[in-house]
Amino acid sequence: MQEYSDHELLYMIRQQTPRCYEMLFEKYEKLIWRLIHKIHFTVSEQEEAYHIAIQCFQVSVEGYQEKRGTQFGTYFYSVLEKTLLIYRRKVHTDEIYKDSLDSFFEREDPTCYERLMGSGSKVRDASEMVHMMYKECDHKEKEIIELFLQGYTRKEIGSIMNISRYKVQHSFRKIRQKYESLMENKPFD
Repeated sequence: MQEYSDHELLYMIRQQTPRCYEMLFEKYEKLIWRLIHKIHFTVSEQEEAYHIAIQCFQVSVEGYQEKRGTQFGTYFYSVLEKTLLIYRRKVHTDEIYKDSLDSFFEREDPTCYERLMGSGSKVRDASEMVHMMYKECDHKEKEIIELFLQGYTRKEIGSIMNISRYKVQHSFRKIRQKYESLMENKPFD
């Protein structure tokens, strides 16, 4: 089988040459799966993400303009990454975040909190305060908290959410301010 460049395959696709679309898709299928795994979809979400990626590939083939100066692979990757991140944000609801916050307090040794804070009621109060603060966060801040609780670094969170590390740090400051404001019984900004 002859190897064709992306440029040649795109030209033949536009000339209605059979099998060229499949050849180009096969060339980028590994990239699709790599990105699906990088974004950390659950097993149940991966198939739907794959179907979305196929649609994204078709749109990219139709919308790619060579005169813009980018390679097709670069163009497709950026379109695919943004599309899958948007899908991931739509899929993850507040219930998922609430469950993970609850599990964070449950998975730690309760006596550890009691030793630090004094009594079990103070631990429950702190847990309630965190949940109250969490309800005040916007969707992006909740997603950052979720990823942080899963153990991701700020740089990894920025990469997954397609935002800069500085925006992640800014969001952490806003979250901390909301928590401190709640602790002082001040209204949120």
